[in-house]
Amino acid sequence: PLAGSRVRWWKRGPGLLGGVQEVHRDLLEEVQQAEVEGEGVYHAWTGRGYRVRELRNMSVKHKSNATLVCKILGQPKPVIKWFRRGKEIHSDGKKIKIQEFKGGYHQLVITEADEEDSTVYQIRATNQGGSICATVSLDVESKLTNQCQHKLIFKFKQI
Repeated sequence: PLAGSRVRWWKRGPGLLGGVQEVHRDLLEEVQQAEVEGEGVYHAWTGRGYRVRELRNMSVKHKSNATLVCKILGQPKPVIKWFRRGKEIHSDGKKIKIQEFKGGYHQLVITEADEEDSTVYQIRATNQGGSICATVSLDVESKLTNQCQHKLIFKFKQI
């Protein structure tokens, strides 16, 4: 394993919550003390110490808020950064808000999104084990399309 990464052993079996139970956090299991009750299928989880729940592409209406959410768990706790078109973005307290919540949830809120906000966004997690990224595409409906739809609806109601 990479420096800073961990190996976790999991056992899959009936009666376990979600069918999976963490059974050991150390790389070396003391096999000499194994018992029949311990029989089963074991899996090792290793790598850079991350688990990432991918972002989903999103479409929003013009001047609506867009909220991009990603769950990232890492040990040690990773430093999280958001990027827009390859450049790091920061909270400004108005248009862009970057928030972190319990359970490893991270979100980027774009207030009153417009066509200029339509692009690819990336979240990057970094710790001693390395970095991992997830990307998402945001599509903001154009103001013109939105106005045309309202006019069509309005005309339809008058007929």
